[in-house]
Amino acid sequence: MATDKLTVAKVERDLPPMTTPENVKLRLELIQNWALGGLVPGAVAGAAVRACEVWYRVNDLQHDRERTRELEKRLKELQKELNKAR
Repeated sequence: MATDKLTVAKVERDLPPMTTPENVKLRLELIQNWALGGLVPGAVAGAAVRACEVWYRVNDLQHDRERTRELEKRLKELQKELNKAR
């Protein structure tokens, strides 16, 4: 185990917020480096990785929901156009 210690302040400073897929990817890379360097136990790294996985799922669901709404709106527009053409 490495003698360096991670502090809450260092973690908060170094880990990018989970606001974009790019940030989450960077976060995963840092977590991997910390785990491989012995700065965090495997269970802690696993929990942090799991949080990133969940974020990706939620992010995907939000994007899917937005796209579904857009498509529903477009479908209604097309239905109106079709009804006018009849």
